[in-house]
Amino acid sequence: MKKINKRDERFARLVAEATTAPGFCYATSREREYKGFNDDYQAEKLLEDSEIAKAVNTYRGHILSRDVLSRQEALVKLTAIFRAPTAAEIFRQIDRLSNMRVDAQVMQSRMQDLDMTGIKRVKRTKHGLEIVGYDLDTLAARIMQLAGVDVSKPISEEGKRTARRLLNDIFGSMN
Repeated sequence: MKKINKRDERFARLVAEATTAPGFCYATSREREYKGFNDDYQAEKLLEDSEIAKAVNTYRGHILSRDVLSRQEALVKLTAIFRAPTAAEIFRQIDRLSNMRVDAQVMQSRMQDLDMTGIKRVKRTKHGLEIVGYDLDTLAARIMQLAGVDVSKPISEEGKRTARRLLNDIFGSMN
């Protein structure tokens, strides 16, 4: 494998990111202003080189794998928030704990044991405790969007049947 120079490697990295045209990437990799047709021509010549094309494909692969990994991490986090107890459930649990009349240390340790993943904010007011949770509709739409479902269009009847079958399979295997 032929070693490419640092400027060409930077050019390959910029082209893989695909935020601007190859001519702009060429000028940026050479640390100067874009000069129009000449930079476009030089960029095309470089992209025809097999070593630079391999480098571009390698960098694109790295970018895609990072993107997939970050999407998976976001989906795991969002589904954990979605499945966590809601603000009303947490409020009931805290109310139940406060009615038990236990020692302050025991109360504090039990409060720390509560799953507060689905809670945005807990605030003491003069009227009591205010607990604000996440909006589950918005959260569900974001989860579906990250999973690749187009939420701008209504789901077809076939899509609904498929989703029901999938949910039945998932929850049937859990029981």
